[in-house]
Amino acid sequence: MDLSEMFPAQVEKWIDEIQEMDVEMLARSTGFQKRRQRKIQMQDLVMGIMAVVAAGRLSFERVASSIARRARKPYSKQALQKRLQPSVARLFIAILGRCLQPALKEAITGGIFATFNRVLLHDSSTIALPERY
Repeated sequence: MDLSEMFPAQVEKWIDEIQEMDVEMLARSTGFQKRRQRKIQMQDLVMGIMAVVAAGRLSFERVASSIARRARKPYSKQALQKRLQPSVARLFIAILGRCLQPALKEAITGGIFATFNRVLLHDSSTIALPERY
């Protein structure tokens, strides 16, 4: 399986995990949502974006139509563009962090480093000192 096949499969797994998350609580904690949603629910917004990410062809029009299908309400690309502020990045970082927790926990406890007693990291970067030293 090459990377072009792995990424959509992984996104599909994340979509299943996101459906079980309290996305509204994450949106409030990251500052993306300040009050109760009136038109489009936060779960529909996130799932609509993730559905297009899984397909791999992002555009405002595609994402907006995906959100509209999911919410079963009209949603324009202009409305989406208004919503996309720096706080949306914090929201998706929090969501991605929640999705990656099981994999990270496995890697730490019994994953790729389980057979080693210790792991040493060496850094070969150098810093030039002024000529007077």
